[in-house]
Amino acid sequence: MASECRYEANWRGVMFGPELEFVTVDRDYKPIDAHGILERSDYYGKNIKRELAKEQVEIFVGPSKHLNVLYNGAKRVVGDAIRLCKKEGVRLLPVAFYQNHELMSLSEGERFEKVLKCFGSKGREYAFPLNGDQINIGARSDEEALEIHNRFRVLLPYIVGLGVSSPFRDGELTRIKSQRIASLDKIISNFSKDSPFPRRFDSMRDYEKDVERNSAEGDPSIYYPYVRMKPEDGIAAEIRALDKQPSLKETFGFFALCKGLMDYDTSEIERTRDLEEEFDRSVREGVFDMEFARGLVKYAMKHLPDSERKLLTPLSRKIQVGTPADVMGAMVGEGKSLNEIYERLIQCNEKDEIFL
Repeated sequence: MASECRYEANWRGVMFGPELEFVTVDRDYKPIDAHGILERSDYYGKNIKRELAKEQVEIFVGPSKHLNVLYNGAKRVVGDAIRLCKKEGVRLLPVAFYQNHELMSLSEGERFEKVLKCFGSKGREYAFPLNGDQINIGARSDEEALEIHNRFRVLLPYIVGLGVSSPFRDGELTRIKSQRIASLDKIISNFSKDSPFPRRFDSMRDYEKDVERNSAEGDPSIYYPYVRMKPEDGIAAEIRALDKQPSLKETFGFFALCKGLMDYDTSEIERTRDLEEEFDRSVREGVFDMEFARGLVKYAMKHLPDSERKLLTPLSRKIQVGTPADVMGAMVGEGKSLNEIYERLIQCNEKDEIFL
């Protein structure tokens, strides 16, 4: 099947790549622009770049077929950023939803101004605090890209449920486990005619029509379904809905899960379940079907190379102990403050350990 899409595809194979977002904060956990510090890194501009707010930073590596190569590469870049920032009393906070947007400011540049304008009058309130871990998955052809996109749109509710980590709004614990997704829904609705939950594509023309209908001004770079195709970048599925995880170990647990599910048959799930309803339930509750989640991790474990199976350990622990949102709720129950939770998140990132 030849591509019918007017966007030129650049398929390079089934590879993976992470995009990791952080807030940079001072000793009092207040956001601070650290790009003047990070510019000293050899990775700046290539693996470290600006985000929508000046006080955010994005770190990315890859792509690669090998998850351990990606993990080690990300660890080097994140480690260098941590080292440089700590010298100046600045730290990387791996938080999915920072609680005070008024302390953050827009990055300079026409691109950032355009994006913020598209988000509407509440753009600063709903967009500045948000951070996620994006999982990019490549493909070798249009056909394979469609198959990968459609598979992960079906699996999205269950992936998201395992990773919810933003139960706070205005500094208060809420009953919603991913306030980040709740905020994304609001800003995307300013320009998208349909829900951000991704639609099924049976051809590349379906993708093109979806961009035309649900992007801002027909701009494919301001097109934000929670699983997004980017054929011009060789990406079949950019999974955008995962909340920021406290450590690289936890982030790469999701990469291992996705790689292990690359051949998972989703036809019965798509036929028998209301995917958008289950996605909304995951946003509210996190993991609501523990047996099914356990089965996905078990399947992935069986289908990963031996050298990558250990990367699934954090997800096995999440099933036993709970999601980051559950752990945060327990910390509040123990009398911990939000700043104490922020400190624990920072330590998990710096030590690369599981948030328990």
